[in-house]
Amino acid sequence: MPERGEWTVDLARAALPDVRQRLATARRHLAALRAAEEQLNDLRIVHGEQVLAAASPGHAEFRTYWDAYHHERAAFEQALLAFHSLAIEVKDVEQGLVDFRGMVGTTPAYLCWKDGEEDVAFWHPLEEGFAGRRRIP
Repeated sequence: MPERGEWTVDLARAALPDVRQRLATARRHLAALRAAEEQLNDLRIVHGEQVLAAASPGHAEFRTYWDAYHHERAAFEQALLAFHSLAIEVKDVEQGLVDFRGMVGTTPAYLCWKDGEEDVAFWHPLEEGFAGRRRIP
């Protein structure tokens, strides 16, 4: 994989199958993380802070979701770190916004892809975001 700032359009396009798979994995972990968090919040509403005490009737269930929450959080963070190690920047996991830092002509740029697009067909200057996307010449 290229170093940060060395992505070309061809390399970014070739990486898309892997990026799609990694993004799906990150989304699964994020969804599971949020589901566990909702359950924890619900148990706190029902049982109050006493749910933290081992003698509480809801404690065992709380502990199960607590463990799941931390497991999924660690897995989600690992998924994001895997992108980072490939010099790929995920701007938004849910929307699937991904940037590959490279060049367009002589301009430092992000080659920009959004999940659902067939190809890496857009770019934007480093100081602009998604709203500044332009079609790759």
